[in-house]
Amino acid sequence: MKRHIPMLVAGLACAALAAAGCSSDDGVTGANAAATTAQSSTVPTFDEIDAALSLDAADETVVKEALTEVQQTDGAGKAGPPRAWHREMKFVAAVAPSLDNDQLAKLVDMITDRREERREQRMERMQARHHEHGEFHGDRAKHRAARQERRIDGAPARAERHAAWLDAVLGLSGGQLAQVKTALGTLTQAQTSVHEAIRSGDVSRNDAHEKIRAAHDAFRQSLTSILTAEQKTRLEILEPLLPGARHRRA
Repeated sequence: MKRHIPMLVAGLACAALAAAGCSSDDGVTGANAAATTAQSSTVPTFDEIDAALSLDAADETVVKEALTEVQQTDGAGKAGPPRAWHREMKFVAAVAPSLDNDQLAKLVDMITDRREERREQRMERMQARHHEHGEFHGDRAKHRAARQERRIDGAPARAERHAAWLDAVLGLSGGQLAQVKTALGTLTQAQTSVHEAIRSGDVSRNDAHEKIRAAHDAFRQSLTSILTAEQKTRLEILEPLLPGARHRRA
């Protein structure tokens, strides 16, 4: 396992990804509580991670500290989106610099499995509500409209968080980070145009999906042209966690 990079750098990027800040706690007690509590954490528990990744002593400390930070995030105990996604990404940013490629791939698999379980549970709840009250389609339309507004309003801040996260997990140089921010600006403009077209009714949802996918593909090409060979390998491992991953699926 790689010698772990100090938590400060990853922590700064993690703070940008979190919906709210994290408070501090004392000593081993907080770390152990976070590491052993399954229900209040949206990321895997310490025991699950240790069993899958075979952590050494130094990296056990890194993982426990990261779990503590996730536990203390505002709203801990709520597993619904977007909080769950933010906590997972925050956790990955904190621990990724300490993990080798094989360990990182196993962690990504664990998190994506949990995301799929949450997605299936949400769909089951929505379908049950539809069968009981006939509100499924109306609710989806209302929620989609609200989501479009949030996506448009929050696009600049979202791009900044995305850049900070990539910086933390890939170890970007200053020049690389500037190029990544430029590429993210182009992606953000394309996404905002599509969301505004959806809101105004100028584009169908199917066409919008294809346009968003094309925008993510273009960003991915720009991003890979910026990275070193080692960073590209790490990016491929992290790909399932990145924003737009579902749009990029065939």
